[in-house]
Amino acid sequence: MNRKIGMSLALLVSTLWVPNLALAHDGHTSATLLNGLAHPLTGFDHLLAALAVGLWSINSGQKQAWLAPLVFIGAVGAGTLLGTLGLTLPFMETGLVASLLFFGSLMFMNAKASATASLLVIGLFASVHGMAHGSEMLSSASLLGYLTGILTMTTALLVVARLASATAQRQVGTVALKVSGASVAVLGVFLELSI
Repeated sequence: MNRKIGMSLALLVSTLWVPNLALAHDGHTSATLLNGLAHPLTGFDHLLAALAVGLWSINSGQKQAWLAPLVFIGAVGAGTLLGTLGLTLPFMETGLVASLLFFGSLMFMNAKASATASLLVIGLFASVHGMAHGSEMLSSASLLGYLTGILTMTTALLVVARLASATAQRQVGTVALKVSGASVAVLGVFLELSI
């Protein structure tokens, strides 16, 4: 196994030993720009989902290379706004974990990022992530700052993952994408068991 793939897999698997990071949707004390910037990095489900969509999005034609990340960002923003209005779904945490299984499966199966059905499901799952963020806010007074923070950091994660995926594919082909996809799906199962 390529050393870089092995190190990436070891990093992902090591996160299994950090159950506190499993899901970070327990409410925010304040909805600020800094909290918005921090959440995608401290909410393990959001972090994995954004990285997975960014990694998977490289598997598309050049014209549509950024379509999946744009759908993800837009749906997270829309879902966050809906969440602040009180719209929530039953079993929302389970839906967040299901998104990891879906994104991991897309990566593992080497599915094309331009598939309309895949983009629709990405939008659905991303809006659930957004609803979880919006529904946990205690006040909408700082909504703009919080939303700006979440969308900025999510965009950064998507860009980093997409660039890393492009580099990995040049060096080791689709093996890295499959290993990463399997890892995301396995972590999704772990998170489901920890809910």
